[in-house]
Amino acid sequence: MGSTIPEFDALASKYAREGRPIPLFSDLGPTAFASITQSLRVHRFRPGQTIVREGDSASSMFAIVQGSVNIERLEAGANVSLATMGEGDFFGEMGLISDAPRLATVRAREEAALLEVMRDRLSAITAKHPSVGQVLERFYRRRLVMNVLRSNPLLQPLFQSSLQELMANFRSRALRDGTMIMEQGQRGRGFYILLRGECVVSRVDADGVRQQVARLREGDVFGEISLLLDRPVTATVTASGSCFVLRLSKEIFDAAVAKTPEVRRALEALGSRRLDELGESSRPSYNV
Repeated sequence: MGSTIPEFDALASKYAREGRPIPLFSDLGPTAFASITQSLRVHRFRPGQTIVREGDSASSMFAIVQGSVNIERLEAGANVSLATMGEGDFFGEMGLISDAPRLATVRAREEAALLEVMRDRLSAITAKHPSVGQVLERFYRRRLVMNVLRSNPLLQPLFQSSLQELMANFRSRALRDGTMIMEQGQRGRGFYILLRGECVVSRVDADGVRQQVARLREGDVFGEISLLLDRPVTATVTASGSCFVLRLSKEIFDAAVAKTPEVRRALEALGSRRLDELGESSRPSYNV
């Protein structure tokens, strides 16, 4: 596969010498590959320069062909470094599929050259080559699943040992505004990843008054606490607008936990701590 972009051709040659495929592009057929590479824009950034900023509107994704970048997210008023990405890595793919704002800030770690794929150009390509949209959707789901699971300390050992098996068993669900996904007091039926949209977390207090206690946004996970502790969910989760979620059934989740002693030990400690919190505090808990 060849393109008209020297930086990309150099990266492709490097990956070929190392005997590994370039993520995303290697899954495209020759015609679709040619179409998408011809629509790429090349950008160069100085060390420390901001490429995308958390909260800004998103309409594109980026591939790193030279250099590296830092991924940061605002937490408690301070920028926290989440990861470093280098040549061959992609970021911002949510900007191709969703209108959601950027979930993190990306800055050049050193002199960097990036390829940008714009949503409007990709839409025209996808109309001619539907396989491009399908490849992007698979890539997007896998990346989001892996990122959110790796960032959850409790679930890390579980998914490190069973990632491929679990990835194949996630099922997607499109939800309408107001759809109740989980109901307070009911048994948990699955582990969820919010792929698109927002959800409202609410709880009925001791006086029978329902209060909103949190909002979930794209990339958030929910449902794992009730499954891990085998207890009713402690809050109701409802779709706020149209949502798209990935769901892993309770049976598959439980089977994976049973094979992972590290998670089982962590659950015993977590269970005791949660029970103590529920008994000693009247403050609503929205861990579901």
